[in-house]
Amino acid sequence: MDKASPELIARFEDLAEVVPEADRKLVFGSPTCLVGGNMFFGVHAVGLFVKLPAEQAQELLADGGRQFEPMPGRPMGGFIVLPDDQDNADWVRRSYAYALSLPAKKKKS
Repeated sequence: MDKASPELIARFEDLAEVVPEADRKLVFGSPTCLVGGNMFFGVHAVGLFVKLPAEQAQELLADGGRQFEPMPGRPMGGFIVLPDDQDNADWVRRSYAYALSLPAKKKKS
């Protein structure tokens, strides 16, 4: 599996500053942000991605986003790749707010 480029990781780190209270974890070999065990923002070889409720996901798709497919043909539901050509801080904040509304995941024993 391809890993995110150093440039993408640097963009992730810059955007992650808008949600400093988020937890961090490596997923797909790259950094992600979580809250309550729910991943809401991350970076992958295909780009930066966020998790959004359906209505906001459709809005982001119309605004230049695309379905997040960590493996071609295998989209991850609710996750959208952010457009490269805009300031995406608001989408990261919206994704964080959405993740806060989700029930916390139970820790595996």
